[in-house]
Formats: sequence, C-alpha cells, structure tokens
Amino acid sequence: KPVLNISFNFFDKIQDLFTNPIQNGEKYIVGDVAGSGVDKAVITVWNGFEVIDYKIFEKCTALEYQEAVQDFSQKYSVPMSRTLLDQDGIGWAVVGNLRCKGFQNGSKPIDNRTDYEQKQQGGKPAFANLKTQCYFLLQEYFEKINIAKMERWREEIIAELDVYEEVDADKDWPRKITPKEKVKEIIGRSPDFADTLAMRMYFEITQQKRIARIL
Repeated sequence: KPVLNISFNFFDKIQDLFTNPIQNGEKYIVGDVAGSGVDKAVITVWNGFEVIDYKIFEKCTALEYQEAVQDFSQKYSVPMSRTLLDQDGIGWAVVGNLRCKGFQNGSKPIDNRTDYEQKQQGGKPAFANLKTQCYFLLQEYFEKINIAKMERWREEIIAELDVYEEVDADKDWPRKITPKEKVKEIIGRSPDFADTLAMRMYFEITQQKRIARIL
C-alpha cells in the first residue's frame, strides 16, 4: 500500500495556496453549513481553482445561509448543479430547499478505479469515506488552488490543513486520515475551512468518474 506522497503537513504547499498562479474555469459554490454558533458557516465561490468570493457566518439560521447562497448564485451565475453544500445538521434543509448537491461526510467514496486498481486493493474501497477521498485529492491539487481572497483567515486555514495526515498507513485498505474529532481536539474547533476546501474536490472526483466511464 503506498504512503501519502505529499503529506497534509507539507507546510510550504499549504502556504502556496495563497499565492499560486490563477487558473480560470467553471464556477462553483461550495459551503460548510453550521448554525449553532459553535462552528463557522462557510460559503466559497470558485472560478476554477481560485476562490473569488466567500462569506463567513459566526452564527446563522438555515434561511440566512440559504439566502446567501442564492445571492452568490445570482451574482456569479452559478447553477445549483455546481453548488455543493454540507448536508449534515441544518444543511439538510438548505440542500432540500435549493435543490443543490449535498455532501454527507460519512458517505461512501466514489469508485472511479480501474479494474486493475480494484484487484490490487483486494476489492476493498480505496478510501474510508467520501470526505477522506476528497482530502487525499486536495493535497494533489495544492499547486493549482489559489485562496488569496481568504488571506484574513490564513492562520486558521493553515492550522486546519496542517493537522491532517494519513493514519494507519501500514495497514490494509481503505486509506484513512486523522478523524475530525481528533482534529477538533487538537485545534480546539471544527475544521470548517479545510472541510470546505476538500469538498471542492467532489467536482473533480465526479468528473474523473465520467471520464473513466467514457474511456
């Protein structure tokens, strides 16, 4: 089983997220919904791999969050088919009302492996869940992503990303990362920024699956 080539503790790569060259592309909205006041609610607007706008709620209702997403959708002409929100907690209501794509942290990974890769992994899932799959792909995309727009939150974002690493790398599939509860214990809060960045990879994973089917 291969170990992670670029560690989640690869500090220079994380720092570069704020200065990488900009690559334009389709626009997406990705958000981590929260409403208790304990965790932040995050909405990010992406042009390709660049965050071009965002909104942070220290506390909000489902309706306030929903309206903010709708405002971004209209402002940047982003369809609901390219809008992905964490549907845990109050996110269920927002996803249902907007009819956008929902992200569930514990859901199964998306299998876009070749028959050979599946055989090499003994038919077992490559990743513990979809969230883990997104985090592994995120570290591969570090050199493409630019989040300079979120400079104000640099320290928080770096702290969240820097704590993640592959766990049980010497064991059999599936691959795993630091559990969220452990991350919260280490940094003293929920990794809302890191989760939102990782969720952006959902669209890349689903695109890879479509390409695999065509091939």
